[in-house]
Amino acid sequence: MLRLAADRFGDGYLELTSRGNVQLRGLAEGCGAGLAELLDGAGLLPAPSHERVRNIVATPLSGLEGGGRPDVLPWVRELDGLLCASPGRRLCPGASCSPATTAAGMSPPSTPM
Repeated sequence: MLRLAADRFGDGYLELTSRGNVQLRGLAEGCGAGLAELLDGAGLLPAPSHERVRNIVATPLSGLEGGGRPDVLPWVRELDGLLCASPGRRLCPGASCSPATTAAGMSPPSTPM
């Protein structure tokens, strides 16, 4: 989906930042609505009421790492759903962060926090 967004609305390139973000560059003037529609349809835009508490950090290589490590993406999706389903969570401080990793010796909890 990001590749399509880069081709359709930008210069065709995606850049991965040192902080793990993806950047689209060379966006055409007036492309905001179309880009937002595409990204929202893919679930890549924040939940308006819960954006401050949805700071979930996960490895972009989850599921591709091999070595018998679990794929954390299903846990990330479940955590995101739980956060968005709780009206009280939007009152959490903006610095809240939920890391999800499969690094050696670490794995996500087996039950939601």
